[in-house]
Amino acid sequence: MIYSIEIGSVSYNFFIVYFWQNIFEKLPSGARILDLGAGNLFVTKQAIEVQKRSGKKFELYALDGADIAADQIPEGVHFVQARGEDLALTHIPAGLDLVVSQYGLEYMNKEVVMEALSQKLKPDGQVVLIMHASDSGIIGKALYDLEQFDRAAESGIFG
Repeated sequence: MIYSIEIGSVSYNFFIVYFWQNIFEKLPSGARILDLGAGNLFVTKQAIEVQKRSGKKFELYALDGADIAADQIPEGVHFVQARGEDLALTHIPAGLDLVVSQYGLEYMNKEVVMEALSQKLKPDGQVVLIMHASDSGIIGKALYDLEQFDRAAESGIFG
């Protein structure tokens, strides 16, 4: 049996919640964290839960290309609306202890983002990613959709 927890309107597997909270519990107070491709801020919210339980205080940054309403951004989170590829151009400071991403990096230009991360991370900083497998259904579907779009564009249908 797989247990899940509902956060807002989204259901998450308990193992994912435990995974992220375990990562954050190992960090010292004052750690500087970036949630890259933050989406609905689920991973950031797990860091906030650890703060509440432990009394630690993290410096939390979340970056996503979506326009997230201010009332959806938890207090104390520095939200930056930008694409991952534009990380180097943001005001997110260098000296990050941890960069996390859940299903975000595979939608970005990995080479550009990783180069920017190398400038933003502390020398002993860590990157923790959950990504779709390259042969997963969602990636296969996305590649198929891109192929169909390219065919349509080549046909001149878009003018």
